[in-house]
Amino acid sequence: MNGETLMRTAELPGRPARFLVAVLAGLLAATVAGTPARAEGSTPTGSTAPATTVSADALPTVQVDGVVWSQVVVGNTVYVAGRFAQARPAGAAAGTNLTPRANLLAYDIRTGVLVPGWAPSLNAQALTITAAPDGSRIYVGGDFTTVNGETRRRVAALDPVTGALVPGFAPAVTASVRAIAVSADTVYVGGDFNAVGSVERLRLAAFSPAGQLLPWAPSTGVGRNRDGSTAASAAVSSLALTAGQVVVGGRFGSINGTATSGVGAVDATTGEVRPFAIGQRITNQGDDSGVTSLATDGTTVWLSAYDFSGPGNAEGVLAVQAAGGALVWDADCRGDTYSTFPMGGAVYLSGHTHVCSNIGGFPEVTPRVSRFGLAYSQAVGGTVGNGTWGNANFRGAPAPSVMDWYPQLTPGTVTGQGQAGWSVTGTSQYVVYGGEFPRVNGTGQQGLVRFAVRSLAPNKVGPAADSLAAPTVTATGAGTLSVAVTTTSDRDDRFLTYELYRDGGTTPVASQQVDSLFFKPQTVTLVDRRQTPSSTHSYVVRAVDATGNAVTSPATSGTVSAEPLPSAYTERVVADGATSAWPLGTVTGGTSPDATGRAPLTVPAAVRSQPTGAVAGDDTGSFRLDGTSGSRMVAGASAGAKAAPSTFSLELWFSTTSTTGGRLAGYGSSSSGSNLTYDRQVYLDAAGRVYFGVNSTSRRTVSSAAGFNDGAWHHVVATLGSGGMTLWVDGTQVATNAAVTAGSSYTGYWQVGGGPLTLWPGAGRTDLVGSVDAVAVYPTVLTGDQVAAHRRAALPNQAPTASFTATTTDLSAALDAGASADADGQVTAWSWDLGDGSTATGAQVTHAYDTPGTYRVALTVTDDRGATGTTAQDVTVTRPAVWVLASDAFARTTTGGLGTADTGGVWTAANGASRLSVDNGAAAFGLTAPGNLTAAYLGDVSAASADVSTTVTLTSAPTGGGTSVYVTPRRVGTNLEYRVRLRFLTDGTVRAGVTRLSGTSTEALVGTEVVVATGYVPGQPLAVDVSAAGSGTTTVAGTVWAAGTPRPAAPSLSRTDDTVALQAPGGVGLAAYLTGSSTAGTVVRFGPLTVTAGA
Repeated sequence: MNGETLMRTAELPGRPARFLVAVLAGLLAATVAGTPARAEGSTPTGSTAPATTVSADALPTVQVDGVVWSQVVVGNTVYVAGRFAQARPAGAAAGTNLTPRANLLAYDIRTGVLVPGWAPSLNAQALTITAAPDGSRIYVGGDFTTVNGETRRRVAALDPVTGALVPGFAPAVTASVRAIAVSADTVYVGGDFNAVGSVERLRLAAFSPAGQLLPWAPSTGVGRNRDGSTAASAAVSSLALTAGQVVVGGRFGSINGTATSGVGAVDATTGEVRPFAIGQRITNQGDDSGVTSLATDGTTVWLSAYDFSGPGNAEGVLAVQAAGGALVWDADCRGDTYSTFPMGGAVYLSGHTHVCSNIGGFPEVTPRVSRFGLAYSQAVGGTVGNGTWGNANFRGAPAPSVMDWYPQLTPGTVTGQGQAGWSVTGTSQYVVYGGEFPRVNGTGQQGLVRFAVRSLAPNKVGPAADSLAAPTVTATGAGTLSVAVTTTSDRDDRFLTYELYRDGGTTPVASQQVDSLFFKPQTVTLVDRRQTPSSTHSYVVRAVDATGNAVTSPATSGTVSAEPLPSAYTERVVADGATSAWPLGTVTGGTSPDATGRAPLTVPAAVRSQPTGAVAGDDTGSFRLDGTSGSRMVAGASAGAKAAPSTFSLELWFSTTSTTGGRLAGYGSSSSGSNLTYDRQVYLDAAGRVYFGVNSTSRRTVSSAAGFNDGAWHHVVATLGSGGMTLWVDGTQVATNAAVTAGSSYTGYWQVGGGPLTLWPGAGRTDLVGSVDAVAVYPTVLTGDQVAAHRRAALPNQAPTASFTATTTDLSAALDAGASADADGQVTAWSWDLGDGSTATGAQVTHAYDTPGTYRVALTVTDDRGATGTTAQDVTVTRPAVWVLASDAFARTTTGGLGTADTGGVWTAANGASRLSVDNGAAAFGLTAPGNLTAAYLGDVSAASADVSTTVTLTSAPTGGGTSVYVTPRRVGTNLEYRVRLRFLTDGTVRAGVTRLSGTSTEALVGTEVVVATGYVPGQPLAVDVSAAGSGTTTVAGTVWAAGTPRPAAPSLSRTDDTVALQAPGGVGLAAYLTGSSTAGTVVRFGPLTVTAGA
């Protein structure tokens, strides 16, 4: 049904019984909007990102002046049932541009336009509509008693094209029909009735397609209300067919006397009860609770439910197995649900959901906000939390994900229940809602609306307008401003990209994609680095969705701190996750700054600053240690001791010529450096070996070879983690011990310079004489690549070497810069000057030159530190042996000329421009009167050698002296051209000859004509290939054959000519001539044209 395997069933309009009676008779005092709030609990675990939904763009759709209860789709037609009297086009205001429709209409799902020829008329509302499996009938049920003026008691069958009643199908159902399901040979109905005609049928009945009442007669029994009283009704609201059974939904408490609450299954032939477990797990029944709709794909049944202070324990949507009814998942949200539609990995629903926090979705808010259109994932996305009201049966049960799809359907006033949508269905490409809403997404669209998959939608719904507040701007380090903004949201894109723009610029300086749920706002911080100290900048943040829709925040300004900019090396260290990074060399107020702003080093007076250090481009210098205890520096001394880390990396640079050794850095218990407990040490022995020591169960060390006391700067990284302890020197791993994974447990401080080394293997003196620079600590183990990159970043940068190869084919050059290299880093950018004014980027480039020649191609490569290298070489390209001079597919529509060719310029009419036109892939040359000549030329083409290919078709038989068709391969000027002429004669013969114009309009035949076709029939295309080549003497050749057959191996004719005036390059053209003795006009049609030239 619906052109898919999915079967949709009728949905109950309004709340079953009590609510529906209110709609019909105005007896209900309570409304849906007054549903009591439920206590909510924890969010589910294991939530996953769901599949993609349709777009939230509301597509223009025909409107109604009432309420839509039910819909069904057959092919591309949506059939709509409800209570309404008039339809109007999308965009029309209420009461304007009306077309009468009496409770039924149809529209095209692709366009939203009303189907004009389908207008059955009911005398009362239709509550349900569905179709035969083959789409040959539309079945409708409701409260009506006449259809198209004929008696039909609450159920009828209609022609899907004309809307006429199907003769003979006229059961007399005694009360409302609310649900219909149809198989190939049976029509099942459910509702409020107790009989069909005079035969008892308690809420369920079945008919043959001819309308005969069948023996199938299961019955539903009344249930209990919350207060224990017997319910007034056991109405059936929905039906679904799956594998030999009928699944029944409604307000009942039993089927055939077997207890089952709100839903159950019966045999499709006998009506006997079949097991359906969910009916024993939910408690929805009675006057204030029930199951409102069913949908199935044959494997799963999706049921929607409601409870209004009744005995029910389920609202929202449940997915169950079609065979046996076992629970698949429970979308344990609060708020009545009336209809569901599964499509494309999602389950769309119509209802008024107001809280989904128990499955990880949006919470309840005050005042209450309902979501009238929503979607869940078909797949399990988590579990039901502990806040399930009155529903311990479902705690911990599988749950779907709430998908990020929140169209705004405004509640209407037609039913007085404050609802928006009552029905949802669709196809594999569209989701359609019906109800009583007057607006969708803030735009007038009453009662019906369409949504489409992203590939068909305009995708214009973006982040919420005016919802992005002005950001806050904070100076967070040297040259750095951090810009923080609170996330906004988007109706159909969960993840938004936040872009930071500085000072009105058009290129973002930073961006980040962030999960942007409307009910979980979070702060996004975007960082702008390396700005001039003390400079002031203005920033805006732009939130962009997946299809480019965006909203921009107001601007906010901030001022950069006065600190000097950090070096590129320091920025690299911080970017790799350093928790502290001390460039060293500068002292302010007795401390040296931490580039991360966390833990400045206390610097004693004995430590001297030096103007130079280990890091190229860092003007802070370094520190000189004098070998005394007065040169011990402590990090974060004023902040208090911290627990010694068991996973870390310690990085530093040192230079010394000492032969007594000493400590470079470590973790000690004292804020003064006079430690009682000390561990995680990096130190030198007297021979210049580098040691890394960790006090595990004992003092364990790894060490390098000797000789690093040579006065040069050396890079050291010591790491400890689950993989053991590792020592790197100058970018090379020199030692490791996988058995040591933790150090002593105590509190203290990172320290730089000397410190106690008592009992440590190889230790010399405690305080080193030497220099240290660029110390950093990390909470992680640096990788070998990071260690090597840091070492390279500190050394003077070597410029990259540019190199490329060029491979040419005709006018095209393939350029490959793969041989370019950077000795101390990597090439990150390639920029090309292609020698003809064109440029390109990328490691591999292919470029087509317009003309042959030698071009000087230059390549500039840039490395990861901004240095460049350039090289250039000559690249020579040549014309191909054959190349295209002009082409025209005639894929346009023009009159009064031929317009502009795809390649080759403008067609110039030489005669009869008013009779020239283009349509349907051909150029039409009209010949309306005897003696007509019609011609057009491509004057922008100029070639000494040209080959013209096209097809020629006459639309009517020639008369009199026939019709001549010309293809010109060379036109030097007016009345100066070579042509091949085809003469279509009245006996069906087609003769071909070479002619020339050599200064006058009188053509001369070169050689003799040949017969190229016999028995020609109008409308038959002939393929024509004409060429002219040579100078001094020109050879003109032509080949003619039936289009669609193999081309002949040899030309049909070939002639030579040495007329001096024609021995020059020229253009090409087409012409047609109707002889003066002709008695009827014709049209000559030239098919797609190609003009090629040889070298």
